[in-house]
This record gives sequence, structure tokens and C-alpha cells, in this order.
Amino acid sequence: MYNVLKYVFLKVFFLILCVACGHVSSAQKIDSIPFSLDKQLLVFKGQLNGITVDFAFDTGASSSVVNSKNILVAGIKELKGSSGITDANQTNATLKNVLIEDLAIGQFHINKLKTITFDMPYLYCADLLLLGQDVIKKFNWKIDFEKKVIYVSNTPFVISNDMLVWPIKYHNNRPMVELILNNEVEKNCLIDFGFNGTLSVNPLLGSINKTFDDKQAKNQGKLSISSTMGLTGLGKPKPVKEFIMDSLFLNKTLIKNIPISINEQSDHKIGVQFFNTYCKSVILNHSNNTYYLSPSKQQFTTKSTFDARVTYKKEKLFITAKNMNKNSTALAFEMDEEIKTVNGKDAMFFKDECEFLLWFYLNKDTEVEIEKMNGVKIKVKNSNFL
Repeated sequence: MYNVLKYVFLKVFFLILCVACGHVSSAQKIDSIPFSLDKQLLVFKGQLNGITVDFAFDTGASSSVVNSKNILVAGIKELKGSSGITDANQTNATLKNVLIEDLAIGQFHINKLKTITFDMPYLYCADLLLLGQDVIKKFNWKIDFEKKVIYVSNTPFVISNDMLVWPIKYHNNRPMVELILNNEVEKNCLIDFGFNGTLSVNPLLGSINKTFDDKQAKNQGKLSISSTMGLTGLGKPKPVKEFIMDSLFLNKTLIKNIPISINEQSDHKIGVQFFNTYCKSVILNHSNNTYYLSPSKQQFTTKSTFDARVTYKKEKLFITAKNMNKNSTALAFEMDEEIKTVNGKDAMFFKDECEFLLWFYLNKDTEVEIEKMNGVKIKVKNSNFL
């Protein structure tokens, strides 16, 4: 009798244990998805109405944005009405509303997501859906920059004791942290995974221009004139200053020797290249509004860019950015100057803006040859200011 009762007790115990374990495993879901930074953004696969598309992960966007290609292939429904937005260039635009019946990231589904549509040149040409905070904030994320894998979960990820803790707050549904630079405190520094830089600040942060002038006097700074790419396209040409900041604080974390750009068209923001360099992995636990960073031992590097940028507009080619330093190979060009060819290719060589944009924007050559309208050819180098 005792053995029978013991058997029954053990059977019931293991049954309860199995049920409990089943409850935990069904409640906690984690998916892993490979990602790439090859298109200058953090890109991974997802689905729209059952159709596989590329998602660009953008915490700096309060809303997701689909383009007309997404609408066509996934059968997305356009709605009456519109929404107003302000892009990275502080340009106001009115965008159409759309309804996505089903957006899927791994096993996670969002039904009847109301968002907006617009054909931002780069996102349209690269065929990317901009995944914004209206989706990102619904989940918890772990981004492993060493393995190039992004994990998504409905519950918070487990953290380790050696991780840096960044509590975040929100402004317009976007994550913000504190920035302290030259003892000046800026409460709202945007964490912007849709920005392919390291750190950008607005010159309204008073002492930053003096810091740049000191660096440039030592040939440790770069001055450019550039039009910044926003959701609605290129903004007006403005000065952009770049240098290495000796030290600053992000959420009380001391950061040394970090590349920084000063741009009056920009918010204060931390880009994806900061995390790609500074972190082995990052956890975005939106369940408790806290981000966790696992630091790597990598040193920051400055990004090489062509001394001049060429843009395709209305079947013509124009200069839309140039390095103004004295050793620049682009000093002979004027802003908005029409040019004849790039590497022997004129505007008519390219079937449309998209083909040219992807060819030039993702070009990894060390130099390009730009021909002026008068036939003068100039070698423009892909240079680094350090």
C-alpha cells in the first residue's frame, strides 16, 4: 500500500512539474534572427502579410514606415487620412496612413498595425521597411554584435553583473539618455539605431564649437558642407564638423576617444556604430525601460568617406557634399554644381535614381574620378580626417 501511494504521489508530482514547465515555456518566447550592417543600417528578415521583407531597425523613428514596394508585394491597405511627421532634417511632411494586417518577427505577430507610408529614397531603393518604435517597443531585444544575431522576446532578457545599466526615458515615443559633454548636461540624447554614425550633437550645446576649433588647430578635425539624408530626402547644405572627443559621459558611463559630429540639422543622438564598436551585445528590455550594455575592448575608429558626394536628381548629377579641409581633393567643386560623369559614367548610364544611389552610397573604392562639365577630371579620394 505504501509503495502504491508513493507511486501515485510521484506521478502526480511529476505531472504538476511538467505542466508548470510547459506553462513557463509557452509564456517565455525567444526568437533569434541573423542581421547585417552591409546596407549601413541594422537589417534583418521579417514578414508583412506572410511575405518576407527586410526590416531596418530604427529606434529613432516613432512610427514604422512602409514604402510603395512593400504595399505592392504584401497587399497593404491604404487608409483614408494622413499623419504629420518631422524627419531628421526637421522637415515637416504629411504621410498617408496604411493598415498592415499582419507583421511578423519570427514567431511574434502584430495584427492590424496602423502606420504610415512614404518612399524615402534610400529605404525605397534598398527595399527596406523602416521598423520604428511602434513595433520595437512592444518587445524586448538582445543584439549580439559579435555573432550578428538579434534576439526578440516577449519577456525581459537575463542580464549579467558586468553589464552597464542605462535607464531610459521617452520623448515622442523615442528612447533618450543623458549626455554630459564639457560639463554641460543634455537630458535628451536619442538612442537612434537608424543613424549610421557614432555620435552626433547639435551646436546649441554651447562649448562644443570651441572644442572643435581647438582640435582643428591641431589638424585633428574635419569641416564639411553636407546635405543630411532624412526620411523626406536630402536637407539643405549645412556645415558638419567632425573630430575625436577625448571624453564624455553617456548615462554616467565614461566614454573616451569617441568620434563626434556637430550638425545643426541633427538632434543629439547615438548611432548604431557606437553600439557596434563599443558593445559585444546590447539588451533593450522595454518591459522595465532599461537598456544594458556589455562593453567590448574595441577602439573607436573614424569612418572614411569620399571628399565629395554626388547625387542623382532629374537625370542629372550634382555635388551635394564636400570636404572643406585644406588637404581635401574636392576643393575645386562647388555645392550643387552639376557634373558630367563619375568614373566615366554619366547620369544616363543609370536607369534611375535608385541604381545610382546604391552604386555610389555603398561604393567601397579608395577613390572615384569626377568629371566637371568643362571636361576637367578630378580624382576624389575616400579619406579619413585622422
